Amino acid sequence: MARLIKSAHDIGRHAFLVRVQSFDDLMYRLASACLTGDGLAKASTLLAAAQPRIDAPPPFELPAGPPAAVSKSNAFPIALPAEILEAEVGGFDSEGAWARLREDIGDRPIAAGLLRGRVLALSTVTELERTFGSRIRGSVVRTPIQRSELDRHSGTIVSILTVALVRALAGKPGLSADRERIWRSEARTTRTINGTRVVIHDAALLSLRLIQGNSYLLVKPTVHARLEDGQLPPKSIAMEAKRGETASWTNESFNERFNVWRKLLFREPVTEVEYPPASGSGFRFSVRNNPPFAALSGSPVLPSSIVRAVQPHLRFQGTIRPDARLLFRTRRNDGYVKDEHPIRGIVENRPYDFDLSSKGLEGPVRISVVCPQSEAHRAANFLAKLTSRAAPDTKGDYLIEFPGFQNAFGTDFVVAAPGSSASWIALNRLDLSPPRRRTVGCASSCSTV
Repeated sequence: MARLIKSAHDIGRHAFLVRVQSFDDLMYRLASACLTGDGLAKASTLLAAAQPRIDAPPPFELPAGPPAAVSKSNAFPIALPAEILEAEVGGFDSEGAWARLREDIGDRPIAAGLLRGRVLALSTVTELERTFGSRIRGSVVRTPIQRSELDRHSGTIVSILTVALVRALAGKPGLSADRERIWRSEARTTRTINGTRVVIHDAALLSLRLIQGNSYLLVKPTVHARLEDGQLPPKSIAMEAKRGETASWTNESFNERFNVWRKLLFREPVTEVEYPPASGSGFRFSVRNNPPFAALSGSPVLPSSIVRAVQPHLRFQGTIRPDARLLFRTRRNDGYVKDEHPIRGIVENRPYDFDLSSKGLEGPVRISVVCPQSEAHRAANFLAKLTSRAAPDTKGDYLIEFPGFQNAFGTDFVVAAPGSSASWIALNRLDLSPPRRRTVGCASSCSTV
């Protein structure tokens, strides 16, 4: 904005920055300054009706102050290819086009997608011609990548760039990859989940983001799960494998794993890779090995020596805000206390409205259940655990022991046993298919329902 105003001044124009609260506020100011006579009188009548909206509070802002802490990001500055190959290819103008494209490419060194009926790709012209042959209409051309397209995180072009980069980085020995993850080929451990043997590998999830006008590569440590035969497990088992491995990670352990991948993928100050590798395609990625930091304002302020040490890496700003202090009823039910920790507050005290339930104005919590007959036993066991004490098995620095529903919330938790009443309905078979349409006939007309 400052550069825009200066450029106007440099050519003899008047330019100013005028802060407004909203579009209505802007129109109010323009009307008051520019209109006269009947026009001003009519505008004043309209403005009077809109005044409550015009007087709305200004947008929420957090003014930046001296840093109280700094936070290292998991992002790396990256220079992306400025162009992408584009071609009109027959056979991709009907339903199932993406599946046919993946089938045509197979394991060839092509990262491609479809956009507005055309094939976009990072590869070589020779490889595209070999893959699509006479189906290519016209020539394969290079087209510039627009910055606005990089801002579409799930868009076709960002997806193509991500796939190409992941494949190029995974070319090192001992690494494997899919479209957005890289993992160590050597397994770290094995687990049995719901009777299924799962092999678990250390992995990193890669994604591209445009932040404040600059491109960054985000590297998020995670795990990759597979079956012993190399196939992917069902989604529910893969999710449980990930939860079991990563739920206990602290900020410190996350940073340790991040640094492992940082050294493995980007050992040099600047890492350059090409896709396809060693092809002379000109599609190069350049990654700088210096994750940016964020300065977080608050109190107490960091010593100036620390700020000076990280100053070259500061790219973002934020602020530290204390957690809201929530209101709870005391155990003696004679007043209220505040606690910023919601779990500790409810365990050590009572819910805010405990006074109502203690006087009988609110009854116990009654649970009704509808589930498949085959899952009734599991559902009953799960609900029964809510009345028992439970110690946390992850995030011990935040979670605390759960004392059971009645002790925590000060009211009973009632759930019927399977099959004991109308409050528990067990279904022999759960049919989730859409209802069949049937035609109802009558003397004068027919309708479909």
